[in-house]
Amino acid sequence: MARQISKLYRELAELPVYTSAYFLGSSSSISNIRVTTSVRDHLRKVKRIVNKYIVSTETDVIVTPSHEDPEALATVPSPSGTRLGVLREISDGSSKKRFVEVWQGNRLEAAKEVTKTHEEFHINPKTPDVPDTAEDDSKKFRYLPDFGERLSGKKCPALYMFRWRPENYEEETDITLSEQAQDPSIVALKPALPEESTFVFGQASFSPDDKHIFATGYEETPDGRRLGPVGCWNHPSAIFKLDLPDVIPDAAESVELEAERLTPPTLACRSPRVTPAFRRGGYTTVWLANPIGGAHASATSLYALGSDESVPKVLVDSVSEASKDDSFPGLYTDQLPARPFLSLGVFGETSHVVAPSIWGSSAVILRISLQSGAVVNLTPSSKHAWNVLGTDGKNGILGVRSSLKSPPELAVAYVPESWRVIDKPELTDSTREKLNGIESTLLDIPDHFPTQVITVQVAGKGGLPTISIPHGGPHGTFIPEFNPSALAMALEGYLINLINYTGSLGFGQKYVDALIGRAGELDVNDCYGSIQHLIELGLSQEGPGKQFVQGGSHGGFLSAHLIGQHPDFFSASVMRNPVIAVGEIASVSDIPDWAFLEFGTAFGPTTTTTEIFDALQKASPIAHIDSTQAPVLLLVGDGDRRVPNSQARNYFHALKGRGREVEMLVFPGNGHSLDTVEAELVGWESARNWFERFVER
Repeated sequence: MARQISKLYRELAELPVYTSAYFLGSSSSISNIRVTTSVRDHLRKVKRIVNKYIVSTETDVIVTPSHEDPEALATVPSPSGTRLGVLREISDGSSKKRFVEVWQGNRLEAAKEVTKTHEEFHINPKTPDVPDTAEDDSKKFRYLPDFGERLSGKKCPALYMFRWRPENYEEETDITLSEQAQDPSIVALKPALPEESTFVFGQASFSPDDKHIFATGYEETPDGRRLGPVGCWNHPSAIFKLDLPDVIPDAAESVELEAERLTPPTLACRSPRVTPAFRRGGYTTVWLANPIGGAHASATSLYALGSDESVPKVLVDSVSEASKDDSFPGLYTDQLPARPFLSLGVFGETSHVVAPSIWGSSAVILRISLQSGAVVNLTPSSKHAWNVLGTDGKNGILGVRSSLKSPPELAVAYVPESWRVIDKPELTDSTREKLNGIESTLLDIPDHFPTQVITVQVAGKGGLPTISIPHGGPHGTFIPEFNPSALAMALEGYLINLINYTGSLGFGQKYVDALIGRAGELDVNDCYGSIQHLIELGLSQEGPGKQFVQGGSHGGFLSAHLIGQHPDFFSASVMRNPVIAVGEIASVSDIPDWAFLEFGTAFGPTTTTTEIFDALQKASPIAHIDSTQAPVLLLVGDGDRRVPNSQARNYFHALKGRGREVEMLVFPGNGHSLDTVEAELVGWESARNWFERFVER
């Protein structure tokens, strides 16, 4: 049975995941779409990036065979969809060479090797997204802070502009270059800032008149740190307008840009997107913002600034609490799509922006008016979790949907028409049958509002042994999306209890703030209360071999708290990179502010007083180490910058020294998410085997 389930897990995990999709051209009757998916290859232990093209008509869908281009690290269409920009890295055995390419159809229009000016391409739309510049030997030993988790070694991102002249330049409307540019060239863009400024830049977008660049600037803290941006919406950042000179000489290797900060120092701003030019002239720039400090993720504001305006306006503000059941709870998103705009106005002008968001325990796609800020949910069905990949700039939207019974599917909608699925993975008959036998339920937990749980189990079963899983963050949210790990474990005969406790996103800022200063108490009580409610409903049972808990990061923090505060209730636990001692993590994490702000303490210089250290330790699972009884399996990444593995290692020795049953697996080359193909597979199989040792059926 275990071998069969492991095979099923592999099949579910190997289903393709849509990572991007772009319209390359669309009309009222036909759309040409480029799609990229990520596929786990358990044989080679790698994630493979696969591309294909889809032609969608009113009556038919044509899908080309999938193909790989492993040397292409990033591929982005031009605004018109007529060209593709490619960042390519080629290995010649002992070294790597890097190139920038522009393709028109199947013809290579322009290319330039940039190996000497670029040490490494780094592609990540959520963080500084251009490569580091080379440094001379005199500086290579000087300490510079990097960007932490997933970005180790990334210190000085810089903006570059690629220039070339296409053969039919006079006919082009979406090529940005100087009149003098002939051969392809790379120009370093250097914003003019005060000498003491610590801003570095990424996430750059051209204005439609090619006179400006709008970019995100990332700033150091006063004590010289760059707080890790991955998963954190509250770290110092700002939106800048950078002015391009009228002429850039052919031989120029760099150019200085006048820089204007558009956002205040109280807001963490990111994800600038610029509309096409309006009929009347001008354009609008939009971006996302959260308060600096406080919760690391929270209700997001959407700002807009017209090219003829000097003061940004708020299109969508933070929502404290939804005014009634199922009313808009606020915007919760890390990034806008690369192409987020719709043109639904009378004259076909850009009128709306689309954005993914969390709405309660679900994920939706929102349409937001650029004029009034009015919000419309385009995906009201709670049976699926949705994400938006982009638009055609007119009325077409590309989205991905999945559920706990169906893997990701690519869908298209032409406003105001409904969604239409145009691509989905093939399932074997046996896998489809097993998935059809799964049922999931969304439950409110009495006396713990807004706590909700999503249960996953084989249909028709009651009183199953239960694995409760609180999410990490703590400001994350479980949504009803396709989850190979949870599904395969449910098919093992467990009830999976996915817990959205107070502090989860999607319920209003009031409930995010409610957890600040109460982590280790309020969230623990919500989790335990949810388990008790499942027992009262007859979905779960209490007793030896009946209750288990699993979680990663802050979910691991809660798992350790639960087995420490309720030592006779849980039969075993699995923890992935858990937070165990908050006072200790404050000095070693890439986000030391988390340890202070989430626990209700002001963040400043990162040396902690004895009083603060003691308070943080008292709120931690380590405070309950002597009462902990349940066997523990620890899954740890040796390259974790967010929760360094000293947390799990010290916990391992503390339990071992007290005679408790504990094992630990350490995965080389893995960071906080433990997301390499091998780590995911071994982690799942090890967790399954660990629980099987202690379960009573």
